Amino acid sequence: MKPVLWILFFLIDIIFSAQIPDDFKNYIDAHPGAKVKVWVFFKDKPGAGQLQKATALISEKALQRRDLRGTKPGVDKTDFPVSGDYLKTIESRALKIGHSSRWLNGVAVWIKAADIIPLLQIDFIREIRPVGRRVIEPEHATPAPPLPKSPFHKTSGLDYGPSAFQLEQIGVPALHEKGLSGKGVVVAMLDDGFRFYKRHTAFSNLKVIAVYDFVNNDSTVDDLNAPSNKGTHGSETLSVLGGFAPGHLIGPAYGASFLLAKTEIDSVEIPLEEDNWVAGLEWAEARGADIVSSSLGYIDWYTQQDMDGRTAVTTLATVVAEQKGLIVVNSAGNEGRTGYDSLNTLIAPADGEFVITAGGVTNQNVYWVFASGGPTIDGRIKPDVSALANNAYMASPWDEQGYVTHSGTSFSCPLISGAIALLLEAYPALTPRQVRELIRRSASIADAPDNKIGYGILNIAAAYDLAAQTNGNFGWATVNKVGLNYPNPFSDYTRIPYKLKTMSRLHLRVYNSLGRLIYSTPQRSDGGAGYFIVTADNLKSQGVYFYSLEIKENTGKRHVKYGKLLYLR
Repeated sequence: MKPVLWILFFLIDIIFSAQIPDDFKNYIDAHPGAKVKVWVFFKDKPGAGQLQKATALISEKALQRRDLRGTKPGVDKTDFPVSGDYLKTIESRALKIGHSSRWLNGVAVWIKAADIIPLLQIDFIREIRPVGRRVIEPEHATPAPPLPKSPFHKTSGLDYGPSAFQLEQIGVPALHEKGLSGKGVVVAMLDDGFRFYKRHTAFSNLKVIAVYDFVNNDSTVDDLNAPSNKGTHGSETLSVLGGFAPGHLIGPAYGASFLLAKTEIDSVEIPLEEDNWVAGLEWAEARGADIVSSSLGYIDWYTQQDMDGRTAVTTLATVVAEQKGLIVVNSAGNEGRTGYDSLNTLIAPADGEFVITAGGVTNQNVYWVFASGGPTIDGRIKPDVSALANNAYMASPWDEQGYVTHSGTSFSCPLISGAIALLLEAYPALTPRQVRELIRRSASIADAPDNKIGYGILNIAAAYDLAAQTNGNFGWATVNKVGLNYPNPFSDYTRIPYKLKTMSRLHLRVYNSLGRLIYSTPQRSDGGAGYFIVTADNLKSQGVYFYSLEIKENTGKRHVKYGKLLYLR
């Protein structure tokens, strides 16, 4: 190897060895005795039998979804468990161990601030970051005009009652008329607990596959003995999405099946922490979820400048979800846009490139002034699409037969998630990318999107029609084209885009500077646009890598494209 490359690698190892954010280091220096919770990320995953252990964790439903919609079918290294030996070493130096993440190869730990810097000296540790905490969204009890009467009040035998408008606004009744209800689609809800989900009349037909409490590590998510103001948010969002009480409330995906993950503490007023959220996401994916609906967000230790799709840990987890064919819908947040015309007010993971970010509108079809908006720091439009966030109708979490109205993008999120479940029921092979494109292109201001309501109010009926017309592909390319990977250099992930003129099989191979194969993944395409994602976890260490992208058309023609990656932490 040329001396200049050895010098480059030497400098990379010095600069990008185990790291810690500057603002967090300043906090540690000022509070050495503080008890803090941090992410500890590892460099690799050693251990015998990793593939066998990983395979045992993944359900057949999850494998089917990965094969149908994912960019990386089957089981891969992201599914391998975190090294038990590494965890034991960390546990001996920490106050307490939290949730670990297979996808991000790390673990959350409680530790004294003064002990963090010495931890960085351990050779298998890649990075340490503070664990982000949930934004506690403000209440917005603003007066609103009565909900307009909907022409779809009754259709196909369904009586929507007062929930008619919030469904009609986004085109749901037209798909109910076609017999769609979300049947066969698995929706995972990540929230603060689901009070009355076994008892409220709106949940009498609810199909729940599995539940888990990531706070108490048990299978109780309703917490009926908790204070009356705890565990209510999850019940509300679940009813908006999947409730079924004719004459009162019908959710868009009332026929779907559900996974319920409690990821926030109910018994005390402390913020939810993002390791619970990541653990819930991985759990849901492994059990076969098709869609994750999350009305949660994080900003603690993150700034508006970090809303770039590549910084927050929860956002990085959604990159892996995309590879596995899992659709993630997340609330934009309720931080408001007044006075913030030049800077985003998003909360992670709403900044994610592979997240469908739910914005909010009123019952007058205009922007709800408290909804968070973009753009992201790298200039992407956010939110993606919007639904009712002002005085949405839902089941009461305090009365087993009652109903209430609340405001927030917490409720536009399940409306959008439920509508997507109908689309997925009709077209089960749609990938997350295709779903994003369909709902963006068919929304109310698709030709002139903005950073308040994104591409506009969701119109799931129009998205359904567009899918029928295009089969998920928006025009064939006249030639095969592979774009430059972006970003480059990269620290967490990079994307290699392509456009294909016909159905093809693809194979990406990544080599180190010595020509050794480091990473290999096949993919298939029906034609049109797509991409490969290469994450930091796919590569061995920082440095220069080269890739080849082989394209085999169904006509028999073969093409190979080459490129270079620069991975720096």
